[in-house]
Amino acid sequence: MQHRNDIEGLRGVAVLSVIAYHASSRILPGGYAGVDVFFVISGYLITGLLVHQYAAGKGGIGAFYERRIRRIVPALLLVLGSSMAAGFFILGPDDFAQLARTAAAVMFMSGNFLFWRERSYFADQAPPDALLHTWSIGVEEQFYLAFPLFVREMRHDPDRLRRWLWIGFTASLAFSVWLTQSHPAASFYLLPTRAWEFLLGGIATMSGMKAPRGWVAEFTAAAAAAALLISPLSFSGTTPYPGVAALLPALGTALLLWSGGAGATVIASLLSWKGFTLIGRVSYSAYLWHWPIFTFARHVLGHDLRAIEIMVALGVIALLSQLSWRYVEQPFRRRAGGEPIRMRWILLPGVGLLTLAATTLLARGFPARIPPQIYALERAGRLENQPRNVCHWGTDEFTDGREFCELAKYDGDRIMLWGDSHANAIAPAVQTLANDGRFHLWQASLSSCPPLLGVDVAHVPRNHRCRQFNAQVLDAIRRLHVQRVILAAYWSYYVPLVVDTAVARWFDPYSPRGSLGSGTDADNRRIFDDALNRTARSLQDLGVETWIVDQVPVQSEFVPELIARTALRGGNPAMVGVPLTVHREQSAFIEASIVQLGSRVRRIDPASRLCASGTCLCYANGRLLYTDSNHLSADGAYFLTGSLQPAFH
Repeated sequence: MQHRNDIEGLRGVAVLSVIAYHASSRILPGGYAGVDVFFVISGYLITGLLVHQYAAGKGGIGAFYERRIRRIVPALLLVLGSSMAAGFFILGPDDFAQLARTAAAVMFMSGNFLFWRERSYFADQAPPDALLHTWSIGVEEQFYLAFPLFVREMRHDPDRLRRWLWIGFTASLAFSVWLTQSHPAASFYLLPTRAWEFLLGGIATMSGMKAPRGWVAEFTAAAAAAALLISPLSFSGTTPYPGVAALLPALGTALLLWSGGAGATVIASLLSWKGFTLIGRVSYSAYLWHWPIFTFARHVLGHDLRAIEIMVALGVIALLSQLSWRYVEQPFRRRAGGEPIRMRWILLPGVGLLTLAATTLLARGFPARIPPQIYALERAGRLENQPRNVCHWGTDEFTDGREFCELAKYDGDRIMLWGDSHANAIAPAVQTLANDGRFHLWQASLSSCPPLLGVDVAHVPRNHRCRQFNAQVLDAIRRLHVQRVILAAYWSYYVPLVVDTAVARWFDPYSPRGSLGSGTDADNRRIFDDALNRTARSLQDLGVETWIVDQVPVQSEFVPELIARTALRGGNPAMVGVPLTVHREQSAFIEASIVQLGSRVRRIDPASRLCASGTCLCYANGRLLYTDSNHLSADGAYFLTGSLQPAFH
């Protein structure tokens, strides 16, 4: 295919979008859409290449796969090996073992499966994986395992090929839209819900429609550029993705590729600017290097990158990208003298890296590198080390007819602990108090579901059923003759500081109108206040004594990692935490909403205990008080026993 500078420049814009998002989501909140641009470009170029190759009778499947290996694997192995080397010196044992596990999965082009099972792309409940960005490489290479065979089968019948591209595109897109609302992680990471983007690129190549000219081409290119500009500026981590939203950047890319096919438009000329094309030329290396650099920098510095730190990191990324493009990518693809480097020089480092990853996993990350007490702090945040509570339901686990758990079965007053995972976090202390006071205690808690009646939650899977859950809790309170209720939740999560833009709301058909977190700031606050008042009034009508646990202070980092790093560097973990003034500022609206309920409720303020010194503690009495950035550990819950005690009078 003829080389097009505008496509090279578009690659540059796409990688800049992703890098800006990963540098700080405040810069470009939807910059992750740059990956969709890459997928469509890839489908456009590879489909065209295969069609022309088969039409000319040149090369075969083996030659195609060899080119893909030479294009993808050498630079990937370099970054994987460099990340493993850096991880040995920077990461704790558990994080280093996880990095090795990821590296092994990536080498088998299955990293996206690992992330689907273990990690949300947008979540902050675990330390970031330095190789998280490689999920997209897995998706792309899985697509190209079968696609060349598909094209070869129909190489003599372009109309049939075009027809099947449309069928595959439609089926994959429909599946993506459907799955995003029920299993968002699977929809984000897996090929069946991403294939439509590659196929859309193929359709742009094989459309059979002549590329537009004149003002039609200019208008089409301008509309496409607008779509590509709006996507990263309007979407965010809460936008259901890919679903319907990914259509905006994907269609924009396809139209831009199609409109530039017959000659330069103004937009194509802008994309052909040397600055964009130079970045586009090294875009693959830049994509590989940027996330490990940002991740390790944040780990070493212990905070989100500041402006000057981002600039330094970008300089390092630019340097490494240019070096790896020139000395790794190019030599393995084709030497200036003619022959490419032999394939064994790709195979041998790959085997060596796999051996290193396996050794690291068997050695459990080499824990002897750090003192045992630091290792214990790091491990405290691991899910496998956290106590299980069978009384708590995950996001998609609630079903009708299940009885709520009894944590204590005495003849005293009947008490219900009601809320989301934050209620579950304080359950150990609540249960101890109930047993000590010989109360009858039930727990009703569902992840990402605040104890608020008559309202849904935005940006959760369709099978979450929060409204139905809360209705059943109220019915149980009435049926069981509960006398006191303790409400606890991650309140501020449901009234986000950064709200969805109007465009993001247009592309979110999954969140019911009027649900928590789905509207403007004013809408979200009104919906929350209305639901809180409705809940307090309903409990008051039942004669129930209502206690509300205020917002637990939200820490700035993943606490086990923060405390382990502080202790390793000789700092005092007992002095680490978010300032009380910051907590009060962040939770001001929630506190005001609770205060306006007046005498209908009684308040329990965790900050009165956690933040008594002016700093909201993460660590006290030799124990971690959090399991992540916002969930209290069992020790953290017991630390609040004095604050919870009045509810058990």
